[in-house]
Amino acid sequence: QTGGLPFADVLKESIAQLEETQKVSQQDAYDLAMGRTDDLAAISINSAKAAVALEMTVQVASRAVTAYKEILQMQI
Repeated sequence: QTGGLPFADVLKESIAQLEETQKVSQQDAYDLAMGRTDDLAAISINSAKAAVALEMTVQVASRAVTAYKEILQMQI
């Protein structure tokens, strides 16, 4: 046993973080539209975090599918 986390747990955690960063970014956008905040730096940072989290999740899923396809094509 390697002592690492199973891939499914890592993927679930990544998706949970993606959802959380998107919620924060959406709330920031709503607050800005309603005039409840003027901290543009924090809004910009949270928006960038959400974009990076989305890109990372897409890349992880894409690489997992690619690895799965390669495993299926292996000769036994």
